[in-house]
Amino acid sequence: MKTEKRARVSPMPKSVIAKFVAHHPVALHLGAHKTATTFVQAQLDAARHTLSGNNVALLVPRDIRAKSDPVLSRAPAHVRFEAAVNASLETKTPKRLIMSEEGIIGSPRQNLTQGELYRDLRARLSSLPKALNHANVTIFFAVRDYGPCFSSCVTTALRSGHRFDHLELRRRLLIMARGWADVIADIRATFPKAKLCVWRYEAFEHVQSEVLARMAGQRIAANQPRVFETLTQRTVETAMPLLAEKMSVKLRRELFREAVRAYPLGPDNPRFSLWSEEEARLLNERYEMDWATILRRFADSVLISQACPPNR
Repeated sequence: MKTEKRARVSPMPKSVIAKFVAHHPVALHLGAHKTATTFVQAQLDAARHTLSGNNVALLVPRDIRAKSDPVLSRAPAHVRFEAAVNASLETKTPKRLIMSEEGIIGSPRQNLTQGELYRDLRARLSSLPKALNHANVTIFFAVRDYGPCFSSCVTTALRSGHRFDHLELRRRLLIMARGWADVIADIRATFPKAKLCVWRYEAFEHVQSEVLARMAGQRIAANQPRVFETLTQRTVETAMPLLAEKMSVKLRRELFREAVRAYPLGPDNPRFSLWSEEEARLLNERYEMDWATILRRFADSVLISQACPPNR
């Protein structure tokens, strides 16, 4: 029996990242998924030239995921991450390093399959360079109301050709054990010396300039559009049967795009939701309780906009 060859990538010398972190600020944006993470990455990427001119190094998914390298692209996320950091630091020493890669912590599909948020997060974070546990590192993270967040996870899975039993999914997620407070606790436990900046997705419109400025160490414009269109209820209802058909990935994606174009968001075509009104209310109550826990336990880490107070 043939065994699959695992991608082997030399780990980054500890002294490289440790030496850099000891003298320079590092911004590590971990996500979460479905909290405008791709939007943040698009704004940073659009400012890449300006950042580089100010001696700020930027690593976003297109720098980290190594799709052009057939060996490295199959490596675990933390290995690709280390390789990208190593490459960015081996030729020159920037005055600041920004890294944004939500793939390190898991995926929307894993959250749906496991029925909770980032079950193996602490193990994943522990695989990152230990040098990131430093006062010069700031970890950025956003949270979102559970109902819309998981609904968006479902549409992401659909775009990738994966479907779930909605009734079973709702049953498991309504009683999920892990919430955002547990996720933040895992980040803090793994990197106790690092700074932490947490905000609510619902307040992002009001704090996005501050978030980007804290990451970049300078003001940058947020002028890039949304990356993905919102999927509507009818789009999802139309797309679901397509996933049961035997067809190429290319054809499925094209049919999916046609369904998106055919049923745009509008008054008679609301955005997709996995939940009944009562279920959405219960999940929102859980979200507000967990946010209150985050405020209580990690008050110095929370970025709050006066325009959107935490209980809104």
